[in-house]
Amino acid sequence: MDVMEAVRQLGVSIQADERYKKFMELSDIAKNNEDVAKATEELQATAEKYEAEMQKEEPNEQLLADIQAEYAAKYRNMFNIGPMKEMMDARENLDGMMNDIMQIIYLSMNGNDPLTAEPSPETLQEMQTNFMNM
Repeated sequence: MDVMEAVRQLGVSIQADERYKKFMELSDIAKNNEDVAKATEELQATAEKYEAEMQKEEPNEQLLADIQAEYAAKYRNMFNIGPMKEMMDARENLDGMMNDIMQIIYLSMNGNDPLTAEPSPETLQEMQTNFMNM
């Protein structure tokens, strides 16, 4: 098996993982939830209101600040809607898995044994620092 075949197999394994399945299931539920749809529409309308004010020759800075605060509040509220919160919690678990995968790849690329390489907060920090310096 070459590297690309192994990566494709990794993709298959990711999609077979319960964390991935749970996220996809909850994502579908959130997308089809009326409360989430309404909150998304309100958020979009607020963003459009901000853009409209920004397009003016002399935008009202106080109004822009008020719209930004409104947007932030609506954004926070959207993620407190049950299905959206559940989806984001599942996304956090999926992101954790992906961080672990990336760390093992990173450690392997730096000469560590891929069969024993262990993800850690220190490795994650080192990866982030190295990627930011690229």
